Amino acid sequence: MADGHARVVVLGGGIAGLASAWFAASLSDLEVVVVEREPRHDAHSSGRSAEIQRIAVPDPVARELAMATDAIYADPKTSGLPSELDLVERVGLVVGHAAAEPEWLGDLEGRVEMHPLDPEEARRRAPHTRLEAAHATWFPTAGQVNAPRLLATLARSCAARGVRFVRSSGEARIEVEDGRVCGVAPALGESIPAARVINAAGAWAREVGAAAGAPLPLRPTRRHVLAFGRDARVAAPPVVWDDAAALYVRARGDRWLVSPCDVHDAAPAEEGGYPIDPDVMGSTRDRLTPFAPALADAPLVDAWAGYRDLAPDDRPVLGRDPRVPGLSWCASFGGHGMTLGLAAGRSAARATLGLEDPWAAHCDPMRLRE
Repeated sequence: MADGHARVVVLGGGIAGLASAWFAASLSDLEVVVVEREPRHDAHSSGRSAEIQRIAVPDPVARELAMATDAIYADPKTSGLPSELDLVERVGLVVGHAAAEPEWLGDLEGRVEMHPLDPEEARRRAPHTRLEAAHATWFPTAGQVNAPRLLATLARSCAARGVRFVRSSGEARIEVEDGRVCGVAPALGESIPAARVINAAGAWAREVGAAAGAPLPLRPTRRHVLAFGRDARVAAPPVVWDDAAALYVRARGDRWLVSPCDVHDAAPAEEGGYPIDPDVMGSTRDRLTPFAPALADAPLVDAWAGYRDLAPDDRPVLGRDPRVPGLSWCASFGGHGMTLGLAAGRSAARATLGLEDPWAAHCDPMRLRE
């Protein structure tokens, strides 16, 4: 495998894989190859995500990765990325929370712009919703990410950096020889020799890792999003995420996008994604009546279920796996791919290349070893 020693293969072409590939290529002279099972980069988790840039997440390490990702969005050129990568529509974010002082509040104080909201102010900021939570915080510089454009921009940037793309047309397999990574075998075509592989396979990451001899207790799950008709001529209001009601709602063009924040264990489907659960559809419509009365009667125009891979501690899995030398992880974003994916990919790339990284140690896959 002499020609594979100078190569990194990234399994998965969503936000995790593209970010890992970009930073691996920009931080080294190694050849970088992305192997993706689908013809599109937004076919699964990344393309069916919340697209919300929410820094106020419970886990402190995920929060730091979210802060670092937001810094990349705000000034992509500092990472060598094109300025058009700043794809956060900063319409503002209202977070409803049951506790007066949630765990993230003290950590973020003084670091990001945020303001407490009383019920009257919350209704003024987001007149389309009625929060169930007793408390709310306003993040004026947060908002939503245009995921398709983000992924397309990242893919173009990777290609310009010399990253090569290979379509697997199905599940690819990490090849191991004498206990070490030696390459990747796509579902179709010849094997790709490589001394380093980053497992960024999203909902398939658990299966890919286990097949290579590195099992981790990750949960592939599904979450629904419902799209309702909206007057696109009206300016987009703030994103609203009510933790107490377990609902979020945001506007995108001529649609309201609503999620009941449901989490259902479900093995990743080979084609077409997860089927829509009619019970979830019906219950979400019922819950919208008190939460967003204006949306409750809006026409339903689309619905889908997207993948979410979760770790037991709700923290990403990043960095090298010593059980199989040459194997690294960039997985388990728990539905926060747009929020923390760029910085997570940078951490995974640094660890894969043997460079010091401040966050990879906190996201070490060995903390979850079975």
